[in-house]
Amino acid sequence: MVFRKAGIAAALLASLFTASSAKPQSMELSEDRVRSVAVDQINGKAYLGTNTSPGKIIYFDLPTCREEGKLTLDPSESYISTLLLDPIAGKLYAGTDTEPARVVRSSSVNPIKEDSVAYNRFASENFISTGSIDYRNGFAYFGTWTTGGKILCLDLNNFTPTGTIRLVVQNEFLGSSGFDELNGKIYFGSESGVVTKLDTETFTVDSTLPLSVWQTVLMSSSVDETNNRAYFATMLNPSRLTEVNLQTFQDERVLELPTDNNVRTMVQDGDFAYLGTYTTPGRIIKVNLRDMTRVDSIDLPNEELLNASFSYGNFVYFATDTSPSRLIRVDKNTFRICPCAYPSSTPDLRVRRNGRDVELTWGADVNSDSYGIDREANVTRVGLDRAFTPTRVSTVTATGYTDVNAVGDGNDLIFYSVRGVNCNGEGN
Repeated sequence: MVFRKAGIAAALLASLFTASSAKPQSMELSEDRVRSVAVDQINGKAYLGTNTSPGKIIYFDLPTCREEGKLTLDPSESYISTLLLDPIAGKLYAGTDTEPARVVRSSSVNPIKEDSVAYNRFASENFISTGSIDYRNGFAYFGTWTTGGKILCLDLNNFTPTGTIRLVVQNEFLGSSGFDELNGKIYFGSESGVVTKLDTETFTVDSTLPLSVWQTVLMSSSVDETNNRAYFATMLNPSRLTEVNLQTFQDERVLELPTDNNVRTMVQDGDFAYLGTYTTPGRIIKVNLRDMTRVDSIDLPNEELLNASFSYGNFVYFATDTSPSRLIRVDKNTFRICPCAYPSSTPDLRVRRNGRDVELTWGADVNSDSYGIDREANVTRVGLDRAFTPTRVSTVTATGYTDVNAVGDGNDLIFYSVRGVNCNGEGN
């Protein structure tokens, strides 16, 4: 489309916008109540397990931000509390919060169930709540949400339960776990505020660390192998983050979060941890682990009940325990929500000459944080049969811009392009 008026012609080429009033904070998923997640960092896949009956696993492609398929389990295989990935064998292991506890094996390439095993060797091997996988040595370990917590061992090679450790009554309701692969140790956190160190080589409890009365309900954790530390967050009002020295197996520092309640999920990336709250509305908290300080937070007025989290590439992701479940993506560099969409394109750019100035207006784009205005002036021939070689005039957050003194003498032809910009890049 070419616009001509009083010695100026403006060709409107790209990224034109439709008005919208609210920027989306998340992506709506096709299933309800995501509770668990596993990530294939090499192939860019996430697997999301639901806290539903029957349980379902969503296969999600991270680079394109889209669902690729889903696996619906049997009615007895409900409430997927933990998902573990063996990236070498291409297998997923889903632990269920059921009675008896079950583990379902499926392909990570295609949503195809392969097998299922029930833990019924003892009457109380119920309610899997957390787990870690040692896929290099062929074992998975699961913790139970029971009085006197239990740790279950599964041989991945023959898909057979091989052992159960019964913990003391004071160490009950296991809520989180993290694997120190370098040293062959798994650290389980419990509702009663006890950290249990499991030696995977011997399948025995190495030692336990009881924390204070204010450091209980340990529902999320991470292990930092590089710095020999583990971190446990409390699902209390207010929440706290405890740092455990893995060499001495003692708690060293505690970060109190007086304005943050009910931390349910945590993901670590380098020197930072990102905590999600199981609250309405939800909140994401960024913590510097090196000096144990609260850096910043994002309030989510339209989102709630953050229930699972993971890191991939430049982003951290949080899934909600809602119907339907939603996926929130946060840019780690800017600590801002980054929607799973590039800026949109619709024909709504308007150009008007005002003396030597050119006034541009356009509608707001729901996926854009700002707009880049490009211009090519003094074009001597009409037509769009050559490449557009513009200069970036400005980047603005408003939906209008005045290009001052843009019009020269004569009947110049000026090309303009307005492109939406967000954390993913620019629109076409």
